[in-house]
Amino acid sequence: QTTSSVDLAACSWKEKVVVPDVAPVTVQVQLPSSSVQPAAPAAEPAAANDKTLVKAEREPPPPGFVRFGGFDIRIKQIPDGMVELEFLETRLMELIAKCAPAAELSVQDAVRYLLGCNFDLSVAYQRAQDVSKWRKENDMPTLRRKLQAEMDRAVSSRSPGVRLPHQDEISKLVIMNPCALVAANGCPVSIWHVGSAKASAASSVSDEAVRGWSRGTFEYVDMWLTQQSAQSGQLAGHIQIFNLSGISFWQVSSSALMDKLKLVFSSGEYYLEAVSHIYIVN
Repeated sequence: QTTSSVDLAACSWKEKVVVPDVAPVTVQVQLPSSSVQPAAPAAEPAAANDKTLVKAEREPPPPGFVRFGGFDIRIKQIPDGMVELEFLETRLMELIAKCAPAAELSVQDAVRYLLGCNFDLSVAYQRAQDVSKWRKENDMPTLRRKLQAEMDRAVSSRSPGVRLPHQDEISKLVIMNPCALVAANGCPVSIWHVGSAKASAASSVSDEAVRGWSRGTFEYVDMWLTQQSAQSGQLAGHIQIFNLSGISFWQVSSSALMDKLKLVFSSGEYYLEAVSHIYIVN
């Protein structure tokens, strides 16, 4: 939600982004330019690795919400018959304790795992193990520290964006604008220009470069959501817009291109309950 309508076909414009409790800032957004850099959170940040809730005194949850693990979530996200707060909190502590020997699970992570696994403790535990293994294999803590430094630099210098790994290589394949806009509630909005994908570039962009971009992008989104959730007390979500303008039969019939696009989004499966809305346009 912005102060004016957004024309996805426009090459560039200046858009005023509205974030609650923060003075509006102006960022340069270039769409669908392949060189646009993702924005940094506009609020003064808590450390993105700190997944605890920072607000000490808060109002009761708004109508239609329940406070679970310190975060306000929509009641409709909870399966029927499981809205008893004591049961929810017990299940939350059980998951954190069960994961403790192998992986340190924050309260916010545990909330997302339970929501994403329909509050099935065994399924949530297995998913937490899978994610922990993937993060160790890909040295995600090191990547997160690098992205945190980049985010801190962007916020301190009031830069309009940050630089994600392998962005130049990805731009040869498809135009992707991660975290290009900020919703009124502070959540990041990414625009995926799927119709811009080039079958001719599928062989020239390595799988490892695509995987690296995917890991960096979704880790950066997770850092943003972690920070936003801690500041607002509501579980923040990633808003994704798939722009299909220009897509053709030749693109979807290219197995090499489709395999590359699958790799582009491959890391998303390791971030449970991170997406709040998906829109498909054009």
